[in-house]
Amino acid sequence: MKTVNSFFSNKILSEEKIEFDNKGRAKGYFALALDAKSKNELKKYAIHPNVKNDHVTIAYMPSEKSSKLLSKKINKQFTIKTNELMSDNNIQAVTVNLSGIQRIDDGQSHITISHVNGVNPSLSKKMILNPQKKTKIKHNLTGKLKFIRNKG
Repeated sequence: MKTVNSFFSNKILSEEKIEFDNKGRAKGYFALALDAKSKNELKKYAIHPNVKNDHVTIAYMPSEKSSKLLSKKINKQFTIKTNELMSDNNIQAVTVNLSGIQRIDDGQSHITISHVNGVNPSLSKKMILNPQKKTKIKHNLTGKLKFIRNKG
């Protein structure tokens, strides 16, 4: 198993190893973790019972090469600008533009805000392609790049 050294902060800064599966993909994802002020800015828009509004995924299970590049930016703060608040009967998200970092995964950069019980938050990626409702919202948010291990 290959590993890449990085730093991950979950209240306390500690050294973390990024592990890779047998296909060379990281066992986790890189995301911009929103600060408390940014989370509060978005929380007021939540329409569904499960409020998530905590990160922008940059790369889910990225390659070793992408992981090494992103690891150099761990704990660096980035600006996130909101564009459109979108929703359907099951999930809600806001599309965003990022400054200083690019999303590696396909699809529009976004933050899942809320969802109903039984709906996976990752489905917001699909919903923003064909939302039932759209509203422009403009906020300047901030987040730090983190690596989050997959559960299990």
